[in-house]
Amino acid sequence: MRHRKKRHRREWLLRVGVLLLVLLGAVAAIDHQLRPMVQSFATYQIKSFATEVIDAAILDYLGKEGVDYETFSTVTRDANSQVTGISLNTVNVNLFKAGITDRINSEMSQIGLQSIKIPVGSLLGTQILQGVGPDITLRVQPSSYAACSVDSQFDSAGINQTRHRVVLKVSVMLSAIIPGYVTQTELNVGYTLAETVIVGATPDQFTHVNGDDSSLIGKINDYTK
Repeated sequence: MRHRKKRHRREWLLRVGVLLLVLLGAVAAIDHQLRPMVQSFATYQIKSFATEVIDAAILDYLGKEGVDYETFSTVTRDANSQVTGISLNTVNVNLFKAGITDRINSEMSQIGLQSIKIPVGSLLGTQILQGVGPDITLRVQPSSYAACSVDSQFDSAGINQTRHRVVLKVSVMLSAIIPGYVTQTELNVGYTLAETVIVGATPDQFTHVNGDDSSLIGKINDYTK
């Protein structure tokens, strides 16, 4: 009788162990299926949060500081008022960069827990059910740090015309902390702070290439003013 009880107990423990293994395997499979989707939703959401905060911080800062093209750039001209050089005002650029970086990081640090809602159908991995079903709400704690730089960019604006832009580049490392998940991503955005068009003397002649290197003669047409 005692032997039967021991055998029955061993069988019961074995069944419980097998059941636990099956449950753990199912949980692992579900986690493997859901983790990329949850991370994708979280990444998209924190990028949206960060972009809104950065946009608002920059607009507010620019409005209060009242910066313009002359704030960042110094233009030199010759006796005929032709532009001979453009240089960034290093002092003003560094002051602006430090100020805007502090402002963005200050605003980003105030982002508290955010809620993201994921439709159940989107977690099933089928295209047909994307966005279908009730929402599952997850709480996300964003964490970030921003770095800023100010650059000059030149591009053609027409015949003998050059556009000069002063561009703010913001790079933010973002982390989304969800119970059981941590996802990281990088956000890079650019903002034109100021721009001007530099107009030079119009040439007597110019060449317009109306084709590519593979054409017979490049379809080169010369125009005379």
